[in-house]
Amino acid sequence: MASTSGTKEDGGSCLSTILGNLLNTTPVFILTDFPGCLGALFRFEIEPGGYIRRGGEVTSEHPPLIQPLMKFPEGDWKPPVTWFMLSAARLFNCSSLYLLADYSTLNFRVELRETKEAFMLDMQTQALANSNLPNGENGCILSAYDKIYHIAAPEFPSSFSVFEQFDVDTKSWIRLPDCPVGNSSTFQGFAVVEGVILVSLYCTTDFVLGYNIRLAHWFKVPICPSPSYPFLVPRSFCGRAVTIGHTLYALSENSREVLAYTFTIIGGRRCFLGSPFSCYVRAFPVVTLDQQLVHLGNLDFCLIQRFHDCGLQKFGITTFQIRLKGGMHIRREYRSVFDAGQMEPLRMRLSFRQNWPDSELLMQEVKPQRALILPEDKKLSVADFNQMVMTSVKSFGGGQNGFSSLWIF
Repeated sequence: MASTSGTKEDGGSCLSTILGNLLNTTPVFILTDFPGCLGALFRFEIEPGGYIRRGGEVTSEHPPLIQPLMKFPEGDWKPPVTWFMLSAARLFNCSSLYLLADYSTLNFRVELRETKEAFMLDMQTQALANSNLPNGENGCILSAYDKIYHIAAPEFPSSFSVFEQFDVDTKSWIRLPDCPVGNSSTFQGFAVVEGVILVSLYCTTDFVLGYNIRLAHWFKVPICPSPSYPFLVPRSFCGRAVTIGHTLYALSENSREVLAYTFTIIGGRRCFLGSPFSCYVRAFPVVTLDQQLVHLGNLDFCLIQRFHDCGLQKFGITTFQIRLKGGMHIRREYRSVFDAGQMEPLRMRLSFRQNWPDSELLMQEVKPQRALILPEDKKLSVADFNQMVMTSVKSFGGGQNGFSSLWIF
């Protein structure tokens, strides 16, 4: 595995730097908390080949300072409390971000007239406007097919959560079938593939929850155990997964591990995820506080990690390419560090590539007949299920996107 720093200011590379500046770069945005305001947007650029522009060496004691592109809102507005929870989701077609600020989560002894506020941030004009709040409490904001969804935390003793969709035209929330979260009330990741929203729950590793958008139906999506190590507990994912074809690339609880799942749909209401394959990027010399995965196109990715070093918040940027031929591994890797110049935590809420839509198939491109259709009254036996898993494992590295036609339809 080739690995190097993201900077190129060494060994007579000035010419390549100048040439790289003349080429188109890929802007990547990071939405974070920021002291004294609702939030801030940071921006860095990735040059062709994966080099991080103007990034600092990993071992540098004084990496380059990265300034916020914008802090919002402007003016005299201040949050009513110092600590609050900020959630965000992206509307690509509108070039907007939906922001949900919850002031009550970490301030149990503070009486507030308004415990939550919602905003719509226009990325082009940088205008921030008030928006309508979801009906559910303290939930998870996510986006799918350029629509915003909200899953509320369940209210004890109920094992269901309010699930809603935001209508951009009417600026209102539409109630959808409740999400059966069971005993878990913490959401740790989600993915969108083949018209299905997948939600992973904390402390639940053998399955994720799936919501079929067309059928308006929730169901469990099992995660296959490893054929080589069937005694090991299946592993779920964290954060927003990147969907490429019918393969999900996501982060695990480990700070440098990337997982790849194959997605299979059987009929309209039964799906499962294959046992994940994994690969590792090189670790930074300090403990990672949070991380997010961004798709750069093809099988190129960007891993953004935040850590606290020398009293300041810093961003560690790793660009890498996944190679599937002969198994899953990292082909190349470049790393850089930026100094955010703040001592207070800048928790990352959202990361995305500019002018790049979410990589899942558009709803009009989803073709149910492409899926493996079984009669609704026919149950998939354990033997058939294990055979499908083994077929996937043996064919990893061949076929479209590195998988067999059984899994990638």
